[in-house]
Amino acid sequence: MKTAIFVALPALAHASFEEAEGTEGWVEDHNYFRCLHGAEAVEWSTELESSAQAWADHLAAEGGTLEHSGSYSSAPYAGENLAMGYGSAPAVCNGTDSNYNQHCAVWNWYNEYNQFMKGHCDTWKDVSGIGHFTAMVWKGANKIGCAQSGDYYVCQYGHTNCMAEDPNGSNYGGRDCFEGVPSKLANFNIGLCPEDGTCVGCRDDLLENDAQARLEQCGAGPVEETVWERQQQPQQQVPSAANTLSVLMIMYVLVFMQVLPNHPFAI
Repeated sequence: MKTAIFVALPALAHASFEEAEGTEGWVEDHNYFRCLHGAEAVEWSTELESSAQAWADHLAAEGGTLEHSGSYSSAPYAGENLAMGYGSAPAVCNGTDSNYNQHCAVWNWYNEYNQFMKGHCDTWKDVSGIGHFTAMVWKGANKIGCAQSGDYYVCQYGHTNCMAEDPNGSNYGGRDCFEGVPSKLANFNIGLCPEDGTCVGCRDDLLENDAQARLEQCGAGPVEETVWERQQQPQQQVPSAANTLSVLMIMYVLVFMQVLPNHPFAI
């Protein structure tokens, strides 16, 4: 499977994330964004956390590289998002730490929706630039485990069906639990996804346009409501010197999807 490396400067906006850190922060951030797209909340998996921590430690020990762990093809079967960040945090995620932190990684993964799909989600067919976003809100996932080691951040996404063990100790279903998922968003309606919906849902119009509705249904969220609309617009600002070190390097694998990305930065 091809992979791609992205070097991107986060969108700049005056906002802050909630105070929750560590396990609680990972879950809250993901579930807020999942709620906006009609996906059920994920629960924390200590098994996925251990796997993510082991790989984050490996990346930190290697230094300077981002490569996936192969979590898609080995137990516990799961998709994976990676990020590396350092230096001063951009305003969008510096509410709890002036340095690059776990919330910055989550925001940048999700922001692919704003950059590529906002306004034409219903007709979007190309999945090559949105692998992190789809991993976060994929309705076929109900477990998450994340970890940090130094400047490296790893989140793994799984489903109970793919992580359960049978009486013989082998992983239930193996990769079969992912097979059959088509490569186009328009067809994401089989596999582990709800029968009455798609695997990757568009952002709910009401929740996007009504701050009170977002608050009531999804909670306060990791981003201040006062800058919601500003954050939805792709930013082309030149970062200040303080932000130039906040370079996010992301390598992605299209989570749970057997497709090959086609992106100018693919290697």
